[in-house]
Amino acid sequence: MALAFRTILDASVRAGIIDADTAVKVRQDVQTKSMDPIEAISRRARIPVSSIYQAVAEDKGIPYFGRERLNPRAELMKKVPASLIRRKLILPVLEESDEIIVASSPMEEVDYKQIRESLRSVLDKPIKFVIANPDDLKFAIETALRLDKTDNV
Repeated sequence: MALAFRTILDASVRAGIIDADTAVKVRQDVQTKSMDPIEAISRRARIPVSSIYQAVAEDKGIPYFGRERLNPRAELMKKVPASLIRRKLILPVLEESDEIIVASSPMEEVDYKQIRESLRSVLDKPIKFVIANPDDLKFAIETALRLDKTDNV
């Protein structure tokens, strides 16, 4: 489940990306023009969408990984079904001695819990999530899955 609009808007205000007056305008854009909340904030604040995802990550107390850090571990990718990776927009990026670092798009806590349980059963280690821009994640996932297919040919 995607993040609630209010969560995104509040994180943007707390981070100083937009002020209260702009938040009202963003709310109007979303409600009357059916704009995506991230896009509405990005346009009003004139900032890249990645800055908004960083603000959400900071607000939730979860690290943020930019595109340059979304380099999946091939051995971890092979353990997680590609359908789960694509459907949930998750990417195992690091294996540390005590946990696996998994990049995901921002989501509600209930979704993190569900995915954490699914991943722990296939990866055999505790899972720590980091947040990434969903567009960057999609690109990294498709690249990694495409490379995996060519390696197996």
